[in-house]
Amino acid sequence: MGLSRCRRQIHIHWDRATREWRVRSETASIILGYVVIEWGFPTCELAFAHARKVWEIVKR
Repeated sequence: MGLSRCRRQIHIHWDRATREWRVRSETASIILGYVVIEWGFPTCELAFAHARKVWEIVKR
């Protein structure tokens, strides 16, 4: 993995404790280290729509 390369993952799951759908974006790179951002949504449709938007941004 070079200096400009990084690994990106997006997870979508149901959180029973908060009773909402969670979208979690994980990025691991040599420069930034390990960065995790997580959002919560009341419906599955909103969670998947947001995950698609995040994926369009991070895949550039």
